[in-house]
Amino acid sequence: MKKTLRLAVLILAIVPVISCCWRPTLTEPEWETYTSEDAGFSILVPGEVEESSELMATDAGMVEMFYFSVDKSYGAFMVSYNYLPFAEDIELSASDIEHFFDESRNGSLQYLPEGKLVYEKKISLDGHPGREFQLKGKNGELDAQYTSRIYLVDGVRYYQVAVASTPTGVTEENLSKFLESFEVK
Repeated sequence: MKKTLRLAVLILAIVPVISCCWRPTLTEPEWETYTSEDAGFSILVPGEVEESSELMATDAGMVEMFYFSVDKSYGAFMVSYNYLPFAEDIELSASDIEHFFDESRNGSLQYLPEGKLVYEKKISLDGHPGREFQLKGKNGELDAQYTSRIYLVDGVRYYQVAVASTPTGVTEENLSKFLESFEVK
């Protein structure tokens, strides 16, 4: 699990992962609100959250990444967060932010063999810029689907909220429930 989460960091320029062995299920999970005061967010999750962190070497220096995930037999629900200290003293233009989001999306795409971008769109969360995208490809022998929302909050807090599964592993209702429930503090 921790190895899976480490790979997640690499995917979207410090982002999520496609785990293997997801299977559809008919069992409806119990959802509860998970809050991380330190990372400044809350979200509805379908089970117990596993937390981890690691230091990552980036072009801008060392960055600590924090991961919050729930793995189910039918998919993985993830939030990753990091504080971008190098962005404190600079004013990011809209173009800089879009480039950052493009690189994050492209980083995820390269980890899905034969992966394709299904859609992407600009979004926002309480006035903070974001991007939603969905990728489909192969994870070993399985068809994989990866849906993600990324946000840059106050120019220095980077969040990625993602669900990875087979195309039939996570229902649209549960995908929306997870993604729509994300709130920053």
